[in-house]
Amino acid sequence: VDIMFEDIKNYKLSNAPASEIFALNTEVELPSISLGSLIGDKFLTLAQKSIGLPTEKLSEYPKQLYDISRLMHKLDEENFADMIFSFERIMQTELTTRNLENTPEEVISHIFEVLEEFSKLDTSECLFKDYLNDFQSAYVNAKARKSNAQWIIDSLTLIYLLKLIQGIVVKKTEIKTAYSKWASALAELDSVAKAKTDDKKKLREKF
Repeated sequence: VDIMFEDIKNYKLSNAPASEIFALNTEVELPSISLGSLIGDKFLTLAQKSIGLPTEKLSEYPKQLYDISRLMHKLDEENFADMIFSFERIMQTELTTRNLENTPEEVISHIFEVLEEFSKLDTSECLFKDYLNDFQSAYVNAKARKSNAQWIIDSLTLIYLLKLIQGIVVKKTEIKTAYSKWASALAELDSVAKAKTDDKKKLREKF
C-alpha cells in the first residue's frame, strides 16, 4: 500500500511483533497498518468509476479481491471499526485530491459494480475472467488456486460486507450492530469451507 506521509492520519496503526523479515531478524516491534485499515484501503481500489484503479489497470483487480477475501476472515470488532475509520477518510482524501464531486454513496455503488462483475465469473461475459486466470497462473501456487465457484462466493460475501459498510457510512448504522451481523455471516461462511460443491452452489443462491 502506498501512503503519502501527510495521509497517515487516515489509517489506524498497530505494532507488528518482532519477527524475521527478508531473512533479517528484528528484535523490536514495527509500526504497521492495522488489518482493518488495510481492508478499507483495498476496498476503495475497486471503485473503478471514481477513486479506484483506472481502466488501464483492470488486470490488477483480481489481486485486490484476492487479498480482501483472505483478510476478511480475520476481521474482529476492533479491525471492523478500523476498516470504517479508514474507508471514510481515505475516500474523502481521494475525492478531494482528484477534484471529484462523487458522493460516498456513488463511490460505494462503483465498488458494488465491480464485485457484481466478479460474481458473474461463470459467464462468458465476465469482464475479469481472463485477468483472473492470468493472475492465478502467475502469482498463486497451483494448490492454492481457487475455483470459479469460490471466487464467486468470495465476491458475494464482499458484497454483503460492503452493504454493511454502506449502512454505516450512508445510513449511519451503529458499527457495533453492523459488526454483529458480519460476525454471524462469517461464522456461517467459515462452515462452508469444508462444504461440497453442491452446498456451495446453494450458498451462492442464498446470497
